[in-house]
Amino acid sequence: MANYPDVTPAGKLNKRLHFQSKSGTPNSFGEVTTWVTYATLWGSIDALRGQLLYQTNEFIESSTYTIKIRYNPSLNIGVNDRIVCDGQTFLIKSLLDKNMQHREIQILASVLNEVM
Repeated sequence: MANYPDVTPAGKLNKRLHFQSKSGTPNSFGEVTTWVTYATLWGSIDALRGQLLYQTNEFIESSTYTIKIRYNPSLNIGVNDRIVCDGQTFLIKSLLDKNMQHREIQILASVLNEVM
């Protein structure tokens, strides 16, 4: 069995991640946006940073995370998709195939929360 030192050990991929894409359904009032789960995978989530922003007379907490999953050539993950894990929704900002080795995908994602 090959040893890949740059790949996250399987035991650390302990979060069940639901990858979702946006789908629109027209109705008499316009279009209703729904999110459809197209893949459920094991992965890891690590916090990178958090910051408090003041926008439009509100304080908004922005948190950035690194999410790691095993490379899967049959998946077409994009920046318009999102990830749901344990009731938290992560917006995908970028995807990285480190060294183009096709072993692990690192996803930079953010979460926005309104702070009272």
